[in-house]
Amino acid sequence: MPPRPIKNRFEIHRPYITQEEDEIIKLTAQYTARNGSNFVKTLAEREQKNPTFAFLHKNHPNYPYFAQLCESYNQCLHPKQQYIQFLNKTMGNTQILIKYSKMRADYEKEIEEIKKKNEEDKKREEELNLSINWNDFVVVETIDFNDFIETEHQNIFLDEMEQNTEEEIKQETKEEENQNDNDEITKIKKGNQYGEVKQECPLCHRLIPLSEMDKHMKIELSSKTMKSQQK
Repeated sequence: MPPRPIKNRFEIHRPYITQEEDEIIKLTAQYTARNGSNFVKTLAEREQKNPTFAFLHKNHPNYPYFAQLCESYNQCLHPKQQYIQFLNKTMGNTQILIKYSKMRADYEKEIEEIKKKNEEDKKREEELNLSINWNDFVVVETIDFNDFIETEHQNIFLDEMEQNTEEEIKQETKEEENQNDNDEITKIKKGNQYGEVKQECPLCHRLIPLSEMDKHMKIELSSKTMKSQQK
């Protein structure tokens, strides 16, 4: 695609209006460019009920055309220095003018071809849609997504319940282990109250000092043996 040419400062698209309306808008734009924004503000307040000057309001469809004319006239009456230098450089230079004109012509031609191709593609697509016989299509099955969504919600709920149950069991097991550890610590602390560590006897379930545990176990075993022999 050829490069986009410089925008023409004075290229304005005229809307579909009468010749009289066009002359009024142009004349008002010329006075606005010469006298400034205060002129158009005063005119809009004075003619606010006059439909002829309705284009002075920003919500009117002809206001963009009026604003572009004001800008173009303002550039003609008060041109910038860089624009004057550009005109002096290109004025009378045939090569630059021909090159610029050719670049603009190539660009507009390419844009026109793209626009034409898009219109043809759109028309071809519309013709294709019209050629389809929708009676040839048959409904094979109707899917009710509400049942599917409800089933999914139930599965998610059951999974959450199962997960919560597993977590509760793990928590209870952990609490029981902690309780057993605390009981063991309590038993040891009871022995420490008398200055010596004690341990529970597995036979008589009494707290026995560790230093006497061997002797105590022998006595308990002997006692149990004697009782069994007497029987």
